Amino acid sequence: MKFLKIFAGLFIVCLALNAQAFSIFSKKTADSDVKIVVTSYPHFYPLGYTDFDSRGKPVQKTIFSEAIKTYFPLDGYTIEYKPFETKKDAAMATRQGHADVFLGAYYDSDGFEGVEFVFPAVFNNPVHVIMMADKISSVKNLQSLRDLKGVYSLEDQFNDYMLQTFEKLNVKPIATTQDAYKALILGEVDYIFGTYYYHYAHLVENGLKNYVAFSKTPLWNMPLFIAVSKASEKVKAISAQFKKLLSTNAFRNKVLQDLKEQIKTLEIQSQGVVAPLYVKEIVDQNQEPDTSAVNEGKN
Repeated sequence: MKFLKIFAGLFIVCLALNAQAFSIFSKKTADSDVKIVVTSYPHFYPLGYTDFDSRGKPVQKTIFSEAIKTYFPLDGYTIEYKPFETKKDAAMATRQGHADVFLGAYYDSDGFEGVEFVFPAVFNNPVHVIMMADKISSVKNLQSLRDLKGVYSLEDQFNDYMLQTFEKLNVKPIATTQDAYKALILGEVDYIFGTYYYHYAHLVENGLKNYVAFSKTPLWNMPLFIAVSKASEKVKAISAQFKKLLSTNAFRNKVLQDLKEQIKTLEIQSQGVVAPLYVKEIVDQNQEPDTSAVNEGKN
């Protein structure tokens, strides 16, 4: 009887130790996940932007996130999205290894030296001519713009090749996207060079979509890549996983579908948005009645 009691006691102790060991093993397994720090543009909606959670903490958002959540093998990996104040800061953090991945990087451009680009590109970011809606039909090619005054917004994101092209074409930078729209609508400039998704979203959001128009086809396309930090200890493993994802169209198609749905949601949310006051002033001027005939009758 005494032997049975001792055996039972040892059995209970073994169970407790096994349970504790399992708990420790489980925690160790979870803690041993490879953490991948991901960043992107802080002010390039809808491709990459900073949002805020319920506590007011900045959160990095990107159009690639849902596709990564769907297709990236999360077993053994923990992905942390980290925002930075500027694109320059985010690119620098990626170069230095403080972030492992930058989503939507332009190849061979300032700020992205020392990173490994995963080929092929996820998709192209098209650059269009943006003009007043009643004038856009006159644009057939670059020659159509030769005698016109153009600008591009410093808040838009371009690769180095495009910036060099703008300089050759004497297309001037303008501080903000809103300044670019105002200059266009007031007739101070004739056109804007801009990336399609970024500008379409901003025009919708500001009630300007019906006043301006995009060229039917883009003048250039800029490939958007996933860039992995060469300073990261996980560079080979991360690059291999993303290369595998991009070997089929599923990941790419998911990103593009999410992009379309996000813009569609923005269109619904922006219904009824009133355009800026300067638009109303221009419309009112254009609709002023022609009184010349009346004045002539009085003479």
